[in-house]
Parts: sequence; C-alpha cells; structure tokens
Amino acid sequence: MPKAIGAPLFEGGIRYRYQLFFANTLQIQAVRILYRYSLARLIEGSAKLRQTPIVMQLAEVLTVERRLRLAIACDNPHIQLAAIYRTLTDDRRPQSLSETNKTLLTDLLLEVANDTPRRAT
Repeated sequence: MPKAIGAPLFEGGIRYRYQLFFANTLQIQAVRILYRYSLARLIEGSAKLRQTPIVMQLAEVLTVERRLRLAIACDNPHIQLAAIYRTLTDDRRPQSLSETNKTLLTDLLLEVANDTPRRAT
C-alpha cells in the first residue's frame, strides 16, 4: 500500500494524494460508453453521488477534457472537486494541460468559486 504523504486535501487530515482508487473494467466501460452516447444519463446517474472513492473513480476513467466537461455540466460538488483534484494531481501521467483543458479548468474553478451557497456551508 502506498504511503499517504504530502499535504492533506481537507482540514480533517484525510490524505488522498497517493491513495489510488481503481475502477473495475465494467465501471470503466460503462462510464465511457455513457459519456459518449448518453451524457445526459451519465449526469443524471451521477447527480447524487457523495462517496469520495466513487467520484474519484468516475473522474479517473475519463480523459482530462471529458472529466472537466462532465464536472461543468454536472451540478454535483463532489464530482466537481474530484475532477479538479484529479486534473491537478495525477502524478502517474504527468502532462501539461492543453489550452482547451486550461480554459475548461478555469471555467470550472470560476463556477465553484462563484457558488455562494456552497462556499457559505
């Protein structure tokens, strides 16, 4: 098991940086097929997800661009956080963001920052 090192993501001291969340093949294919052929159903099906490992798996199986587009289209703050986190901290596939992905990430960060009720809680 990898050692959980690095700064905690949340104040409670929960460390996710090196905790790997692996989806099984069926989950991977289901998410990718839904994204490609029925994005509305993927958004609807993931709207009430609240478990961190599940939303991390969801964010992990999509490309950077697709995960950011899903997070922008979805109103679920857990998916939005997972998409941001996975995009910024994925050390297994280091990459620089394309201009499109930078724009999507900026849009998502602005959306989260401008969500006054969410920031108030």
